[in-house]
Amino acid sequence: MNWGRVWVEIKDPFTTEDTFHHRRLHARVFGILITTLILGFFVTWTMWAFHGLEKSRSMEELLECAVWTASQLLTGGSSLQTGSALGHALEVLLELWAITVVAALAASVAAFLMQKDATNRQQTT
Repeated sequence: MNWGRVWVEIKDPFTTEDTFHHRRLHARVFGILITTLILGFFVTWTMWAFHGLEKSRSMEELLECAVWTASQLLTGGSSLQTGSALGHALEVLLELWAITVVAALAASVAAFLMQKDATNRQQTT
């Protein structure tokens, strides 16, 4: 496999060509990004709203919830413990989302490369 060509094909949607396949890849990646950001904000707010019921909610706790959510999304785990059933449920939700995002991104890039290859083969024959 020519990894240089793979890199050019992945990089091209963000720089030069504007084909149907590039637009579809853009839409998929953008959709995943926006959905992940919305989920992150929702989980951060949920953790902050329900985690601080027994205490006064402060901006510091909101930042802790945001850090916890970001670490869950980026690494699939966190050293911070939630200690509540809701926190554990949100942790499982974020882990499932992270797995889904990785699989969807891999499938999107693979589908893009396969379609691009099929188009290139049709043009050369």
